[in-house]
Amino acid sequence: MNINGEVIAINTAIAGDGAQGIGFAIPTADISGLIKTVISTGKFQQPYLGVRYVPLTNDVAEQLKLNVTRGAYILTQDQAGGQETVLPDSPAAKAGLKPGDVILEIDGKKIDERNGLTVILNQKGVNDKVALKVLRDGSEKKIDLTLEPAPADSAN
Repeated sequence: MNINGEVIAINTAIAGDGAQGIGFAIPTADISGLIKTVISTGKFQQPYLGVRYVPLTNDVAEQLKLNVTRGAYILTQDQAGGQETVLPDSPAAKAGLKPGDVILEIDGKKIDERNGLTVILNQKGVNDKVALKVLRDGSEKKIDLTLEPAPADSAN
């Protein structure tokens, strides 16, 4: 809590055994969509995109021969060991996302080392409409989609 009595983070773990009470917490801003969904529906529903991806770094981008170094790269089926990477009937599939796409932004917020895809999604609520900026075959395009509740066995 802050000095005004507002919740600013939720404890997730406390290191014990000689760690002198070191704690770990998730900032409430990073899960604001989850909180909003629980308040409005009474259910814990995580927003779901439906892709298997890797976060881009300089090294990963170089290995994949990409022109961008930040974003969420949707793996190809070969790269994912034969698994589907745009999951059938997911919001991503319905919106036309494809393996090899790089999601650069969600609602104008860049995906990078500070704002990963999951962090940005957790700031959204189930049934929120979002605008993605996607790099496909060297060209940027805008893709709109509606987030759905995550199934129990989902990717992002």
